[in-house]
Amino acid sequence: MKKKLIIGVIAAIVLLCGIVILNTPRFYLEYEFSDYYIANGQIYNEDCIRIKNCKNYVVMAKIPDKIEGLPVREIEQSAFMDKKLLTYIDISDSVKVVDNYAFCNCSNLRKISMPDNLESIDQYAFCNCTSLKNINLPQSIKYIGNSAFEECKKLKKIEFSDSLKRIDAHAFENCSSLKEIKIPDSVEIIEYKAFANCTSLEKALLPNSELTTLENCVFLKCSSLSEVIIPDKLINFNASSFKKCKNLENWSINSTNPNFIKYNDAIYTNDYKKLVFYPETAEKFEIHPDTEIIGEFAFSYNYKLENIVIPEHIKIIEEKAFYNSPNLKTVKFENGVKTISECAFMYCPELQEVILSDTVETIGEEAFYVCDNLKEIIIPASVKVIGDRSIGLSTQVQVFDEGEMFGLDSIYNNNIIINGFKNSVAEKYSKENGIEFIPLD
Repeated sequence: MKKKLIIGVIAAIVLLCGIVILNTPRFYLEYEFSDYYIANGQIYNEDCIRIKNCKNYVVMAKIPDKIEGLPVREIEQSAFMDKKLLTYIDISDSVKVVDNYAFCNCSNLRKISMPDNLESIDQYAFCNCTSLKNINLPQSIKYIGNSAFEECKKLKKIEFSDSLKRIDAHAFENCSSLKEIKIPDSVEIIEYKAFANCTSLEKALLPNSELTTLENCVFLKCSSLSEVIIPDKLINFNASSFKKCKNLENWSINSTNPNFIKYNDAIYTNDYKKLVFYPETAEKFEIHPDTEIIGEFAFSYNYKLENIVIPEHIKIIEEKAFYNSPNLKTVKFENGVKTISECAFMYCPELQEVILSDTVETIGEEAFYVCDNLKEIIIPASVKVIGDRSIGLSTQVQVFDEGEMFGLDSIYNNNIIINGFKNSVAEKYSKENGIEFIPLD
């Protein structure tokens, strides 16, 4: 491929020595010739041009339709990254792809004219464009990449394409001025943390057509969100999608949704077998008598939960079911529970008492990880598996607001006592981890 510098017919403004000067058509773009381009993971064989770079002094720019007779198809990775003076970009209709990091960190970029034929906005394409206020996506767009508009803190309005199929992870995370979104009917999946920490978001309209999946933490920490309607085709969904939405009090499920049902403000699978979500604003905690599974993240981040009795009809507590419940003090298991999955009570710093039933068989990895106030626990003879780091582990690693942790510098809490039976997995676990063991027989 051959690189070349073009002096195009593109208007630009140059900021020089504090004086704004109109730079009539003398604008520098670096580009390359190519015999293909990639959009939405597909390779298209075509002689075309890719834009690779531009000069740092550019304030306003237009990407042309053609260069040397060939169509401009792609704005390459990091082409305009960190161009701090750039305020406006007009992208011609020939462009199909805005590649990774293409306009990342353009902190003064206020306006973008999107091409009508654009198919792909790749990861971090407009990340941290902190002056951007409005986005109007063309009807051709099918894909918004990871973190494409993350940290666009002044972004207030998005007009989505009716052809959009997927919104990828973190796509609009930390867009703290965004107030309302309407997801088009064409969208099938919204990925991890796509709108997390959009603290001004009051209304999120989810489509009643193709949307089947909300991944974990999609609307995490959207503290102004007050109402959600679960659409009719939604199948894959867990409680983390709406956790730490402290004003979310109005829940409803579309009457034609066959997968979920509401009972006492909580959401269950339609047969009540699995508790999917228990709202953080709930004052009382009553689980339906037909429920056998407490689902992933169901009670996580619940600041009102202090004491809970797990009823006998519950058989399984899934991963992170009570994760990061900051005020939880006591948990009592009635006979029935067999499995406490990994991280089920992870990071419950005030947890002081856990009473396990004689039916518990498995305590998963990190089930009671970083429960520093848990000083003693009785492990019944029924327990056959105790996962790594499940009891007695303390740590000094930082915990983010959304509950994610990093680092592996952990120590075992030698103040905890494990009571159990000789030659049991409880005794073995205690010895392996230097925890005091008191035999019950």
